[in-house]
Amino acid sequence: YVSWNDCQQFVRKLQSLTGLIFALPTEAEWEYVARKNSENSKYAGSDNPEDVASYATNAEDKPMANGKHEPNAMELYDMSGNVSQWCEAGAESKKIIRGGSFMSSKEEITVTYADAASIETRSKAIGLRLVLKP
Repeated sequence: YVSWNDCQQFVRKLQSLTGLIFALPTEAEWEYVARKNSENSKYAGSDNPEDVASYATNAEDKPMANGKHEPNAMELYDMSGNVSQWCEAGAESKKIIRGGSFMSSKEEITVTYADAASIETRSKAIGLRLVLKP
């Protein structure tokens, strides 16, 4: 239940507490990490969604605990499925979400699929994944 605006507030607070530069990923950063070492895989880390994702077919209509499925090549879990992740990209009032969620179809959890949501949207199907900038 975190909106894009909530994410921005969290990033500012985290930066002030740590002195480090955090951000939501750009779409290119998100896709690079999702595909890492498996450029030809349809999902983040596998061609079989059952290996790496909680989605409409195998989820219990709620986000699952992290680590239920295999990680991708960068040892990141749930890049495909579980909860969609906000990205920095998009229009002023709508931002891109990537990865799909526990409510998504197989087609919506691929590493190439993108959707958009209002910056005020809060949903149990949307979360965040931060990147640490140099």
